[in-house]
Amino acid sequence: MEAVLASAAPVFREHGYDGASIDLLKDATGLTAGNLNKAFKDKKGVFAAAFTYYVEDRQQQLAERLRGSHTGRERIAETLRFYLDSASGSEGRQGCLVLASLIEATTLDGALHLRKCLRIGLGRGRNQPDAKPLQK
Repeated sequence: MEAVLASAAPVFREHGYDGASIDLLKDATGLTAGNLNKAFKDKKGVFAAAFTYYVEDRQQQLAERLRGSHTGRERIAETLRFYLDSASGSEGRQGCLVLASLIEATTLDGALHLRKCLRIGLGRGRNQPDAKPLQK
């Protein structure tokens, strides 16, 4: 399942929720539309799961980068480097799923729907103290 989410997240990053068609998700994940629907119910479910995966993965990446930092100053500097690295090169060209989703949620007709998906995605992750991060 993790590989599917790792493949779906870039589709939403590059195309946004509205632009991420089922065909694009099928191509990226290698699943059929039926399998996507069976696993996630619908596109909203794919988005919520991919969003959760993306947020947890980014948090895990940052935590790994911060492990060698011992002072507050080192942690701040490493955090800034992490986000600078994330915003440049091929990674930066894909965009940030969180930021893009929030922008899209404020401009689309389906804003309430997308906001609900974002709340679901965030609720599955860091807002639950006992939630376990996805293992790689």
